[in-house]
Amino acid sequence: MYTRVARWVASWEGLEMASNGGADKPRVLLVDDDSEVVWAVGKFLTKCGYAITTCADGAEAIDLMASRDVDCVVTDIKMPNVNGVALVDWLRRNRPSVRVVVMTAFGSPYIRELVLGKGAVLYLEKPVDPQLLADVISRTDHKTAFSGTISDIDIMEYLQLM
Repeated sequence: MYTRVARWVASWEGLEMASNGGADKPRVLLVDDDSEVVWAVGKFLTKCGYAITTCADGAEAIDLMASRDVDCVVTDIKMPNVNGVALVDWLRRNRPSVRVVVMTAFGSPYIRELVLGKGAVLYLEKPVDPQLLADVISRTDHKTAFSGTISDIDIMEYLQLM
């Protein structure tokens, strides 16, 4: 069943991407092993103007990101192979400018603090409000968001920034 679902999702994605080009749209990687979530969230985000790519687990997402850039990753936590927490870790080490939104049906305050502490910009519990998700992704578009590092700064300069 997994293989059939994965082909169906890839087919749906290809049709959507072919119809709207996707060249200058914010690129979102949607990572979830639940085909219904992928279909519903992916369809909504596509209608909102995002170029959507889908993966069924973190391992597939890591493999894909070796050859493709994305602006934002929306990931589930509980998935086979590589889970969402490990994916967030990988993204922070290898793609620190990519914004990450984590969603889960198995949430807890501990998981929330864990993923936000690892660098996720938002933690959502399923069922996810797709409009809220679209709004967050639009605010975290890499073309308008800021990320960077400061080096060679002394404590007084740091305090002035605060």
